[in-house]
Amino acid sequence: MSHPPSCQTSPRADAPDVDPSPGMDPEVVGRRYRILDLLGRGGAGTVWRAQDGLSGPVALKRLHKTVADLARRPGRGTPSAFATQGMALSLAHEFQTLVSLRHPHVIRVLDYGFDAEGRPYLAMDLLEDARTLVEAGTDAPLATQVGLLIQTLQALAYLHRRGIIHRDLKPGNVLVVRGQVKVLDFGLAVGRDQQGRRAQPAGTPGYLAPELFEDQPPSELTDLFGFGAMACQMFFGRLPHAGQVFATPGFPPALKALLEQLVAPEAHRRPRDAEAVITALSDAVGQPRPAESAATRESFLQSARFVGRVAEREHLTDVLDAALAGQGGAWLIGGESGVGKSRLLEEVRSLALVRGAMVLRGQAVDTGGVPYQEWRAVLRWLPMLTELSDREARVLRPLVPDLEALLGREVPAAPELDADMAHLRLHQTVEDLFARLSQPTVVILEDLHQAHAESLQLLAQLAARAPGLPLLLLVSFRDDESPQLPEHLPGTRVLRLQRLNAEEIAQLGESMLGAVGRRPDVVELLRRESEGNPFLLVEVVRALAEDAGGLDRLGAVALPQRVWAGGMRALVQRRLEKVPREARELLDVAALLGRELDLAVLERAAPGVDVEAWLTDCAAAAVLDVADGRWRFAHDKLRERLLEDLSPALRPALHRRAAQALEAAHPSGHAAALSYHWGQAGDAAREAHHARIAGEEALAVGACREALPLLSRALAVAPQATPLEQGRVEALLAEARFQLGDLEAFRAHAEAALAHFGWRVPSSRVGWVLGTLTQALSRLAQSARPDAYVDDSRRRRETRRVAGRLLMRLTDAFIYAQEALPVLWSGLRMLNLCEPAGPTPELARGYTVMAVVAGTVPVHRVADAWVKRAQEVAESVGRPADLAYVLNRNAVCAVYQARWQDVETWLARATAIVDSVGDLRLAEECRALLTVSAMYRGQFSRGLPLMDWLEASAVRRGSAQTQHWAQHYRAHMLLRLGEHARARVALEPALAWTEAHGGATDRIITDGTLALLCLREGDAAGARAAAEKALVRLSAGKPVAHFVYFGATAVAEVLLTLLARETPGPGLQALTHSARSALQEVERFARVFPFGEPAAWLWRGCEAWLAGKHRKAFRAWARCIAESDARGMPYEAARARLEWARHLPADDAERAELLRRAAEDFTRLGAREDLARTLAEQGTAG
Repeated sequence: MSHPPSCQTSPRADAPDVDPSPGMDPEVVGRRYRILDLLGRGGAGTVWRAQDGLSGPVALKRLHKTVADLARRPGRGTPSAFATQGMALSLAHEFQTLVSLRHPHVIRVLDYGFDAEGRPYLAMDLLEDARTLVEAGTDAPLATQVGLLIQTLQALAYLHRRGIIHRDLKPGNVLVVRGQVKVLDFGLAVGRDQQGRRAQPAGTPGYLAPELFEDQPPSELTDLFGFGAMACQMFFGRLPHAGQVFATPGFPPALKALLEQLVAPEAHRRPRDAEAVITALSDAVGQPRPAESAATRESFLQSARFVGRVAEREHLTDVLDAALAGQGGAWLIGGESGVGKSRLLEEVRSLALVRGAMVLRGQAVDTGGVPYQEWRAVLRWLPMLTELSDREARVLRPLVPDLEALLGREVPAAPELDADMAHLRLHQTVEDLFARLSQPTVVILEDLHQAHAESLQLLAQLAARAPGLPLLLLVSFRDDESPQLPEHLPGTRVLRLQRLNAEEIAQLGESMLGAVGRRPDVVELLRRESEGNPFLLVEVVRALAEDAGGLDRLGAVALPQRVWAGGMRALVQRRLEKVPREARELLDVAALLGRELDLAVLERAAPGVDVEAWLTDCAAAAVLDVADGRWRFAHDKLRERLLEDLSPALRPALHRRAAQALEAAHPSGHAAALSYHWGQAGDAAREAHHARIAGEEALAVGACREALPLLSRALAVAPQATPLEQGRVEALLAEARFQLGDLEAFRAHAEAALAHFGWRVPSSRVGWVLGTLTQALSRLAQSARPDAYVDDSRRRRETRRVAGRLLMRLTDAFIYAQEALPVLWSGLRMLNLCEPAGPTPELARGYTVMAVVAGTVPVHRVADAWVKRAQEVAESVGRPADLAYVLNRNAVCAVYQARWQDVETWLARATAIVDSVGDLRLAEECRALLTVSAMYRGQFSRGLPLMDWLEASAVRRGSAQTQHWAQHYRAHMLLRLGEHARARVALEPALAWTEAHGGATDRIITDGTLALLCLREGDAAGARAAAEKALVRLSAGKPVAHFVYFGATAVAEVLLTLLARETPGPGLQALTHSARSALQEVERFARVFPFGEPAAWLWRGCEAWLAGKHRKAFRAWARCIAESDARGMPYEAARARLEWARHLPADDAERAELLRRAAEDFTRLGAREDLARTLAEQGTAG
């Protein structure tokens, strides 16, 4: 016979052939389920075998009608939005109920949602080799037949206790797999409180009770009629008729009488409920009534209706509605362990799914987690929700190990970046992907009181973006264990769960126990014993049911004063004692491994154990359950108690067993967990080995804070390690500290690493001097005879590379600290160490860093030689990031000498590279350098959009310093363009930040720009004060940064302009001294940076004129024009022409030509204020 649609694997013989055509791509439902082949098709829907992209095969039932179709009434047109919404809410309640069902004889609904056309679907367990109840029971022994019927009745009792009427009981909806009954297909089920008075009869003729055709609503009794009809068909091969049962001779009379009651036309003659039928059926065949199994009892306890939390549930519903409308957010759900955080989140999950949102879940772990542990399950979804570019796929690959399988294409590794940029690239990639999702998305992250810093940073970044997206982030945490968590997550809001009150306890008690659960004495006992903690309350009910012999007998026994001495601890222990003794050892190993179970690891930890049977035993004891298709401990308190009970003598052996199983199941990718387990097993060498690997893996994805304890542990537990091994770990710690900005700790680790390698860092002034001289002599010797210094040892060459990278970082640190001698020592030491190892990326970087240093000495010929070598090495052996770094630093050297074509060429290449690999910091540096080089050439307008990009990038990655660089450069450009008001707006925030956090160079530039702005605004006093302030800092040290040009030249312009306006008096001498000091600073700058020569000649001329040396002034301005033209710096040339012309007689023929040329240049450069002054000198209207 043909079967109705079900979750069985054999398709109907008469089902229409609607399989996807061989030439077509399989349909994907819900972004997750790939349709494979047809299992069955009925009047309401079609059941398919499908491949879950995240787990494995499932049965997928999809209704034929959309929500709007279901809401449409006969004879009417398109339903109203209100009617459609009402149907959606009805489906929400229905689906929430289906997913919550937990019974050994009820099919497990795994997931649900709506497809792109609005058709509801359900994903269920795929039942392999299933038969219908009638097929399985026909011609079987009576005891087997009765057993199958009792399993079916137990399922009905459970459904009816949950308020669910099946309404379509028939053989095809009761399947048998390996002797186990599974009741399924609840498409027509409805809760009693949702029935209408005139429900239309629906179902399959022959199994429908007569009263359904008399406008009576479906009930438990109509389900029992359908059950009786199936039983008759199984026993006799035919359905009953008008209450008559066609029993065969010799059939037990009592059983026949029971069947006649079940199919009686009059509903009042049927047994009152399924439990009564189980008793009567057992009595009719002379066998004892089956005891309530642990699995059956647990089904009532685990799937008790969600009660209480009305305000919290309504609030989160409103939050969800806002997210669906595109106004997302982030919420922390806080509360003590067992208070119901997970259950509340599960309720929101169900509602989100039926409203068309995607729901993604992640889980934190307390020990041995990998970087971004909490996000990995979430990130696995992204390839199914949006198209990943090749670059995005490469970035995600380290966190989604099976990404190639999910995408169906090869995914190469992402270009290597420094750890902080890899971290930033990952965060921004994830943010971009979530921002691109068109479907509303809910992300649920549980137990984030255990999360690492990098995961929290990613959460904070998404939380900041969520208000403008259809993205809702829901995070649970134990607020008693991590009360400070909200402070680390700006942009999130907190919802705290309190314990249940008396009414909520009564509601929960009723959902588990029926009416007896509302009895005052029962409520008081539950309140007293649980103190309103839902987890403990369920444990109390479990203990009471076990003592009474079943949930249904609680009303008939006297209640104890105390359930169990010892409170929650004792109740948890009582549940654990229900696990069979032989299953406890593997359960202990599972507890060591974490809350979520890795079955591959457990199979290797216990090769002689039937893990499937073990799972069944543990689930029957309610110690394990399934969430999102993954086995886990039903509550972390159970796992915590197992760990507490482990004796110290047994722990090492169990940890060793866990480590060995983990290594066998996963040869890579679990280094942190292996380090932990080997450490607990007492194997220090393996602990250190895996800790180092885990630290390196964390650094590779930018998880620097996560790397620190791992690397510190690797260093601490391996005292027998060789100096080389210790040096390598110290080097990794140094890199982590450098990326975190902790330069003091970085220097300590870097110096320790170099000492282990045999290359110590000087520690005194004398040491620095002697060390620098030694390195300079060594540089000369290596340059003269490079072949004599080649290091042929592969291991030693690698150590030189590591040391070279450390020295490169030390050079950066010394430059930041403005320690000139250490800068020179570390740069020379880096080249001397790296050159004998042959061409390497570190050597390329070393050459370009030293070229920059040499350019500030200045020895430009040496700098040029190193620029050339750097690019040659980077082109031959460097990664893209190395080449971009070299091109950027080489461009800096080109700026020094005003080689603008080289600057443009090198920065164009570098920018293209860094944009492709995602190195945002270097991308910002490239654009900043391009901007300042344009400003040096008077191209002020060109730099404005670049600074807009720079500021946006800096804000996004949280770099306050870069953000304020953009602001003060923008202010300087606007000022030169004559836009004083906009310049003031740009400069104000930069001034405040620089005063609080900026270095000397930052303050020189901002104070110089402020001085010039005040001068242009007519505030002479403010201009003088800001200029004098900047001048003090300019005079304090040698110029080392080329961009101090903006501050130095602004200060000179302001003070010389004020001096020109000053009248004889007591302040004239001081102002003259300041103006000449400012000129000296510009001249000193020009001696280091040749592109500063035009400005130096410009202000020399002004100072000479004020000193009465007019011929000298004219010669200086002429020299400024010549130098400007030679160096491609037209703004300074135009300023010199204006100054020269201003000081010529009005009738001088040369004056008119100078002003004409100046006006042309100012017009072309957009310098409106300078143009206005020029036009005024010409005597024409501005």
